[in-house]
Amino acid sequence: MVAEDLLVAEQEMLVFVSVWLDPDTDDETAARCSSREATRNALREAVAGRDAADASRLVAQRDRLAHPFYGGN
Repeated sequence: MVAEDLLVAEQEMLVFVSVWLDPDTDDETAARCSSREATRNALREAVAGRDAADASRLVAQRDRLAHPFYGGN
């Protein structure tokens, strides 16, 4: 994301990225491209910030939000 000027290459910043990959995928290139796009979108949002109303809505709904691939508590 440094190449796209989203982040500055420096020693003071640490970025963690967690990407879920479907183990049944048969197209490694598509998986790489979609993972890169998801990371890019997350970094853009982190840099630009999230709309305060959207953030408040997510906080208010946090106990009802669910992920289609995670069924745990």
